[in-house]
Amino acid sequence: MNTQVHFRSKVKREFIQQVIEILAKELKLDKRNFDLDVCVRPGLAKNGGYNGAAQPHEDGGYVMFVDSALSANKMVEVIAHEMVHVKQFVLGQLRIETDEYGFATYYWLGKKNTDKYFDRPWEIDAWAKERLLSIAVERKLWGNPTFEQA
Repeated sequence: MNTQVHFRSKVKREFIQQVIEILAKELKLDKRNFDLDVCVRPGLAKNGGYNGAAQPHEDGGYVMFVDSALSANKMVEVIAHEMVHVKQFVLGQLRIETDEYGFATYYWLGKKNTDKYFDRPWEIDAWAKERLLSIAVERKLWGNPTFEQA
């Protein structure tokens, strides 16, 4: 997997690169041969109504968009969610066809799917895995937190 993170802040760019590397290992994508461009942009949540997105790119690779205003913990969660989608694309579980007008048709396991967002099987999969993947990343980056009993 070849990853390129597009973000002005060097510190945040390197942080996102680390998160992607950990998630790639967790999802067993690290040895796969594909390109992933991660574009960190302001205003996705405010203007577009989403924190992140992943989709195939016309060059055969994949692109992920992440809102730059997210906290570090939320950014890890969003990237984890989107990395699940990247894996779904790489394995051929999820496929998107876009017509000449920009309308998308989704295919899950080879079958056309018209479910609403939260009923889509690929979203159920990503939502189910994002927190566990986030915890794995957080432990590798920041160690195991200690909790005090009240």
